Amino acid sequence: MEINGKLKGILVACLLVMMASPALARENRDNSSQFLPKVIQQDGITYTTGGYGLNERHALESTVKQYNLIVSNADKKGEFTGDIEFLVTNKGKHETLTVKDAGPLLYAKLPAGNYVIKAVSNHKKLERTVSITGKKQDRMYLIWPS
Repeated sequence: MEINGKLKGILVACLLVMMASPALARENRDNSSQFLPKVIQQDGITYTTGGYGLNERHALESTVKQYNLIVSNADKKGEFTGDIEFLVTNKGKHETLTVKDAGPLLYAKLPAGNYVIKAVSNHKKLERTVSITGKKQDRMYLIWPS
């Protein structure tokens, strides 16, 4: 079977892309750490927040297994939103975690227990309860009015 020059060029280009794909994937994975937001310790609670832009969101999502509470913030159109203030209190109404200027994503590692999550954005307030167990990860989706 004889292959003409144009088809041969396309096949060579395809082979080069296939060979480079694993290297590009590795490079993207290695570079994702440069977009990771800071991990913060507050009174024994570890948390991180961010998710501004696709690179930062992917980097943050690569750490999701380290946390047992995942909060996503979006408006009614489905657009991620940030600049959220969070107050997390435990069953005894003791302040457990305070986060100002949280991004679209908030990841926290809380001790097992029942919590009230109060969030404020643009003078609008949302409140949810969550029960954290050692067995599963809890995800909370906050939809903010426009």
